[in-house]
Order: sequence, then structure tokens, then C-alpha cells
Amino acid sequence: MHVIVSLNVQHKDQLKAFLANQHHAGSPQYGQTLTSAQTIASYSPSVAQVQSVVDYLSAQGFRHIVVSDNRLLINADVSAAAAQAAFNTRLVNIVSGGKTLRINTRDVQVPAALSGLVLGVQGLQNAIKPHTHISALVNGADVSHKAQSASAAAPALSPADAGSAALNETFTAAAFRKAYNADATPTGANTTIGIISGGSDLAQVIADLRQAETDAGLPYVPVEVKQVTDLPDPQDHSGDSEWDLDSQSATGIATNLKKVIFYNGAGLDDAILNGTNQFVTDNVAKALNISIGGCEALNVLLGDSDMEDQLYMEAMAQGQTVFVSAGDAGASCSVLINLGTPDSGPPSVEYPASSPYVVAVGGTSLFTDTDYNYVQEITWTGTGGGTSTFEPAPDWQKGIVPTSLLGLRAVPDVSMDAGFNVAVALFYSAADVVVGGVHSAVIGTSLSSPLSTGVWARIQTAHCNSYGFAAPMFYALDSSGGPLSKAAGFHDITLGTNGLWVATPGWDYTTGFGSFDITAVNAALPAATCADNTPPVAALQADQSEGDAPLAVTFDAAASHDIDGDALDYYVLNFGDNSPLVFQSTPVFPAHVYADPGTYTATLQVRDARGGTSASVTHTITVDGVPKACVAPGATLITSPAGVSSGVEGIDIAQGTDDLLSTQFAEPAELDDQLVITMTVDNLSTVLPGFRWVTYFNIAGDPDTEYYVAMVSSDGAVPVFNYGTHSSIPLAGVGDFTVLGSLNPASNYSADGVITLVLDKSALGLKTGDQLTGIISSTRISTPDDTSGNLPLGVGLTQDSAGSAQPYTLIGNDNCATLLNGGGDTTGGTTTGGDTTGGDTTGGSTTGGDTTGGTTTGGDTTGGDTTGGTTTGGDTTGGMTTGGDTTGGDTTGGDTTGGDTTGGTTTGGTTTGGTTTGGDTTGGTTTGGDGGTTGSSVGTRSGDNGSGAFGGGTLLVLGAAALARRRRRALH
Repeated sequence: MHVIVSLNVQHKDQLKAFLANQHHAGSPQYGQTLTSAQTIASYSPSVAQVQSVVDYLSAQGFRHIVVSDNRLLINADVSAAAAQAAFNTRLVNIVSGGKTLRINTRDVQVPAALSGLVLGVQGLQNAIKPHTHISALVNGADVSHKAQSASAAAPALSPADAGSAALNETFTAAAFRKAYNADATPTGANTTIGIISGGSDLAQVIADLRQAETDAGLPYVPVEVKQVTDLPDPQDHSGDSEWDLDSQSATGIATNLKKVIFYNGAGLDDAILNGTNQFVTDNVAKALNISIGGCEALNVLLGDSDMEDQLYMEAMAQGQTVFVSAGDAGASCSVLINLGTPDSGPPSVEYPASSPYVVAVGGTSLFTDTDYNYVQEITWTGTGGGTSTFEPAPDWQKGIVPTSLLGLRAVPDVSMDAGFNVAVALFYSAADVVVGGVHSAVIGTSLSSPLSTGVWARIQTAHCNSYGFAAPMFYALDSSGGPLSKAAGFHDITLGTNGLWVATPGWDYTTGFGSFDITAVNAALPAATCADNTPPVAALQADQSEGDAPLAVTFDAAASHDIDGDALDYYVLNFGDNSPLVFQSTPVFPAHVYADPGTYTATLQVRDARGGTSASVTHTITVDGVPKACVAPGATLITSPAGVSSGVEGIDIAQGTDDLLSTQFAEPAELDDQLVITMTVDNLSTVLPGFRWVTYFNIAGDPDTEYYVAMVSSDGAVPVFNYGTHSSIPLAGVGDFTVLGSLNPASNYSADGVITLVLDKSALGLKTGDQLTGIISSTRISTPDDTSGNLPLGVGLTQDSAGSAQPYTLIGNDNCATLLNGGGDTTGGTTTGGDTTGGDTTGGSTTGGDTTGGTTTGGDTTGGDTTGGTTTGGDTTGGMTTGGDTTGGDTTGGDTTGGDTTGGTTTGGTTTGGTTTGGDTTGGTTTGGDGGTTGSSVGTRSGDNGSGAFGGGTLLVLGAAALARRRRRALH
């Protein structure tokens, strides 16, 4: 078992006197606070005293003995037998609720030499445990249904017009800030808070906080988890919803915090003791939230209250404030907990809320108008409240709280929203909290306490973190100092009951002074002048912004700076791909790998040493699903001049989305069994709704079925990717799209106009060797129901289009090759499938590519274009001149002189910059090439004056004349 041995604070009477003098004007110690070093030096046991206890435990068989830095706690592991012997007690097992539990039947004893040192021992029994103060959690899926049921049961509580009271189902962080008048005060950006937690590693809790911050547009607050006790194995995640509520409520109402520190234990009891002790020893956080408690009498019986009280005393001496939820069992305390309704049984308060050295926070039910302006609050029926049986009244309650005349502590001090119960399991006035990734509705004083903690962070930041313990300052705002009097700045709650006590004017046993009007309380407290803090400026760069998946990107924020000259404490980067946020103190981030294709927005914030947070800056990363240079040999490229429409049936709306530039087919090895069609338009920085970017084709052997793949924004600016069949009704002048399914999720688009359509070949039964024929691409105005006709005034729907007369033959994904290679000299060899630019090809063959600006000497040019260069002494065979011979002439300097083209067909080739002089063209057909003003213009675009480049090879254009046989496609 694991035990914690608590040692007595030394000179406790002197410590109590110091605490009293801290808040008495005129005392030399008024307003003073201690550092951790001063606290340890003045009130902790000596090193020798602690060592005597360690020696005793070691001799008794205790293991893994660890002494806390302030020498008040000793953690150790021990067997049951050794613990019984060391503490002269008896441990027995009992069975309760099907669980085997352990209790000690005799009080702990230690040798007389240690009796003045050892205060108590925690961990010998596990039958009585503290509990969290969440009364109810309803996930987002149930909230709407419950609200409807509740509205029917309680029509008087339905939403109201602005200015009238309405009971809202949930409050977001922004709604709480508006209701409690927070935004006129500074945020909590320069104040650190702590939260007591336990059971799990909090990974999900932190992820939930990040989601809540993102959804609410809040700054990302730095989080630190201090593990004060080893986690259990397996972990216990049952408390995660509590820590979700604590962290999101505190940060939400504070808007921003310098840091949140979770003091995280194995369970709730050791988390409170070890966690609070670490909070005090660190003395970094100005406030600590504890949404945990239990019946006061049980805590006194176990000795926990004595062990914890002395830690709260030291926190108070150091100017730290502990906020504790008053409990959810109403004015009574029984074995029934967390029901949000008053329990039966004798009146009792909960501990640690009843400690005189903490701020106890009760619960209300908040009513606002529909704009979330404050209207009123009533007492939440489940809120804890009443008089302590054991704890003394603090000085600041005397004269204000009736039972202070008896010398007893009264609870609560203040209150905030905790929810509203219409009936069992029907809740309103709840907090909107992300729990396990789902927005949920949560109620309980576990809400009111972290709200108060976040409020105090705002007030501390507004006053340069100069304030000490909060409770005396709140009571000082009651200037009259008598019963029924109010505290300035607080909403006085005068309606409701917690089962025994009723709300009254002024301080009462249900809500204390009431809830914060944050701006009013901040103004009523003593003023402090703080130096202005101008937020820092963030700057973000990346070593690359686009590339193929997986893409490793290194981000650099070194250009970020602080105008005031403050150090930058944190660089906070959200990679935009649902990976965890990165908080670090240096500006260069480790390389981050984007695994999947898509467009991602990385977001950077920087924070300075005083908590100032920059505005967010972003950097867009585009991850391509297909390596752009990796396409199949002989891949079809459709090209279309930018800014030119498809003739009479199209219009150019000058947005870029409508300007089709090219379409490319590929079967990359990286995407097994996928056919990739890449359409490129001028730009897609804005995706217009009501558009379709589509490529059509037939499969050879099935000419009657026309298939399509498309990116479609018919239903809005967020496009979908699908495939299916297309048919037309010529008489009606319309086309019909039948969706067969969605394209592969790798389909995507980028702002620069690249649309990647990834089709699973098996979806259409495609296999290697199949041919795709009748290929046409177009950009079009579309309609939501996938059936379209003419626009008003007879304007057609096609914006731009182009096509290929050649089929595409599927070669298989393992046969991927490179289409584009880039310049250089190729000598004596073969260049296949690429362009040779600016170099000389000597004595070899150039196959399937373009030779531009170079010299081909003594060799054959097969399947490519020779543009602007010189071919000397060789034959031009079967390339751009297909099926015929060039006889009797040389091609010199780009001019063809005295030669005849006889009996052959020149298909798709281009001779640029030369003159054809004195030759006859006999019996042949020039298809799709540059014929100047002679020859057939089949394949040129209407309005292009026969200047298109259309033909064999890989660069293809289809214009209006060739589209005539498929005119129906202009009316999809």
C-alpha cells in the first residue's frame, strides 16, 4: 500500500498570528506575503527532525521513501503487516458493494520521540474517500431531447425575449463571460492557476481543452501536469469529466491564463494532500481549484482536515487562494452523493470547503435573457451550505455571519452558477463542456468553483498579481459589516433553498455574498497600477509549403517578437491536421510529417513572459496525393488556353475557377489500383458554389455508357468528389448525372487550381489494358439536383472544355514512369517520354518527347516535336508525322524547302517558326496541327482561327468543332 505521513507545521501559533495580522490594517504585517523559502525556514520541521522519521520508517520496512521539498510530507510504500507494526494499529478487510475495502480499527500511534512530529497518516484505509462535485453530465446527443421534455414540464422556464428571464440549457464560455460582466476587465493572461486532479494521465482532458479552445476561438493556454503520486495501473478515467469541467470553466471565463498546472495524483485523497503541498511549495499559481470534498465529520475522524488545514494556512501566508466547491448534497451530508438534490440526514457541511483558510463556493441557478445578459439567480437546490461543527470562524466572518458568534465557520463565501434541476435528469443552466471529444452539459458546484477561480485570475491580472488571500478582501466589500448587508459588486441572491437554509438579503448560508459581477467587484477592490503589456507579434515560416504525401515540414517562428521587449515564453503551434498542439520555448519546431493528402492551415500563437498572447498567424500547407511528375507513359494530357471559353456555348466569368488549363491521367505506383485524373484550372482560391469540374469518358467495348468523375460544389462552397454515369436528353437540351459513389478520400483540390480526382479502378471494373475513349473535360455551372438545363437568356452552362481524340490505355500502377524530365544533352542514347530542352541529341533516337531549341544530327526523331531547331541529314519518321514519308528534302533552320509530302498522313505534329515553301501536299490529311491558313482545321477550337495544337502524342486540345459530335455535353 502507499501511505503519506504528514508532519506538523512548527510554530503553528506564530503562523496563525501572522495570518490574522496580514488582514488587519495598521499591523506591521498587513498585506505582507511570504516566499516559499521563508515559509519553509519559519514553519517546516528541521532536516534532522525529518530524518528521524525517515529512519524509523526505513527500520520498519517502508520502501521508496520520498520527503517533500518543504519537509511536511513523507510518501512511502509498505506492506500491511509492516504498517500495522509501525503504527500499532490493526488493518482489516471488509466487503461493501461487492468491493473488498480496508479499514484500520485502531488510531495510529508512533513512538513518543516522534509524537510531536507526526500529525497523521493517510492511506491505511480506503473505505472512505472524497468525491468530486459533478452532479450530472449529459452528452450532446441527449441535451436537445432533455430540453424539450423539460420545456413541456416547466413552460414558465422557456426562453424569453431580451430583457426577460430565460433558463438556458447550456452556457458557453462566452455566455458566462457576458452574463457575469467579465469582458470589461483584463483577461487572466498574467496569472497561473492550479487544479487538483487524479486517476489518469489527463491526455484526453488536455485534448478536450484544446478542442474547447479551438471551438470557442480562445487562446491556447499552456498546461503542465505535475504528477505528485504515481498513476494507478490501470488508470482510472472516471474523473476525467471533472477535470474537463474544471479546466474549461476556469480558462473560459478567464479568456486567457498564463498557465494551468494540474497537480495530479493516483486518487482523490492523495491528490488533495500531495497536490496542495506541491502547489504551496511551488508558489507559482496564485489560485488553486479543488472540486472535491466529503462529509466534514468523516474528514475530521480520519485526521485529513488537520493535515490539509496546515497546507491551506501556508498557502494563505504566501498570498495564494484555494477555491473549494461547497458540495452537491444540499444542507445535509449522507452516503448519497452527486444527486444534485438535498439529502436526508443531519445538517452538515463538506470539507475542505469548511476550512477557514479557503474560499468556499456555493451554487446558483443562473437566468439570463436570450442575449445572455444577466437577469437573476436563485439558490441551486443541491448547493452545500451551513455551519461547521468543528472548524473555527475566521476573523473576517465575525459580525457578518450569525454563527460566527458561536465561533464556528459558515459556508459558503461566494457562489456561481451550478445548474438547475427541473426534475431528476432534466437539467438547465449547465456548462457546455467538451468531454471525451463531445460537447456535453454539466452541472454541480464543480462548475461554480472553477468559475470563481477563473474570475480571481482576471482580478489578479488586473491588479498585477498583487493581491493575497481572497476571502478577507471579499468580506471587506461589505462596508456595513452587519447581517443582511451586501458586498459591493456581488449579485445578492435572495430566492431559493438548499433543503434547510433559505436565501436572504445579504450574506446567507446558501450562496454567501452571491455571485460576481466581475467588472463591479474588480472596480470595488483596492486599485493597483500595472505596466501596460502590448501583445507580442507572431511570424511563421515553413521550409516548404507544398509537396507529395508524406510531407515533412519544418516550421520556424524566429521572426516573432515582443514590442515591449519581454521574453517570449511559449511558441504554440497547431499543425492543422488534428495532431496535438506543440508548446515550446524555442522558435524552431521539429519536422512535422503530414501523412495524408490535403490542404492544411498551420496556426501559430506566441506568448510573452507576462502572459500576453499574440494574434494568430497561419501558413497553408498543401500535400499532394499524387506525385505530379509521376504519370504513365503515353498519358493523356488535355490542354486548353487560359481565359478562352468553349465558344458559343460557354461564357468566361473571369473567376479562374472556370478556366480549364489541362487534364492529365496517371496510374501512380503510390496509389495501388487507383486511376488519378488531375484537372488544372486557373485558380481555386475561392470555390464558387454551383460548379462542376468534370471529366467524361467511355470504356472501349461499351460505347453507350458514358462515365464521369467530378468535383462538385452544387450544394455549397464545400465541394464533394463523386463518380457516376452521364446521359443526355437531346430534345430537352439537358444532361443527367447519376451518382454511383464517392471518389477515393485522397481526392482533393488546392487553392492554386489543381483538382485531384482519385477513382478506384474496381469501382468501374477497370483493369490493365482497358482503353478510355471519348475523353472530354469541362468546367460548368451546375445545380443541386445534378440535372441542369439552360440559364436565362439562352446562355449555356459550359464555361470551358477540351478533349482528346486519342484513348488512354491503362498500363497498371506498377508501370509508373516520369513524363517530364527537364533539359540537358542526350548523346547516343534514347530519351523516352520526356522533353529535351536546350540541348543537342546526337546519333541517337528521341522517342515520345519534344526537342526544343536544340540540334538533332544524324539520327531519327520518332514520336516527338522538333520546334525551332535544325534537323540535318536525317529522316523524320513516325513521330508528329505519322504514317507518311518526308521525301527529297532537308529540314534546315526550321524551314522545309522543296519537299513533297506524298500519300501519307501528318497527324498532330507541330512545326513552329518555319516556312513551307514550294512543296505539294498530295492525298494527305493534316489533322489538328498548325496549318496556318491552309489545310483542314478539324480539332481546332471555335474562335481560335485554326491555331490550336491538336494531334498525336501527349499534348492534346479539343475545341468546339471536334466537340460538335458531343454537343449534348455542353448542356449538362
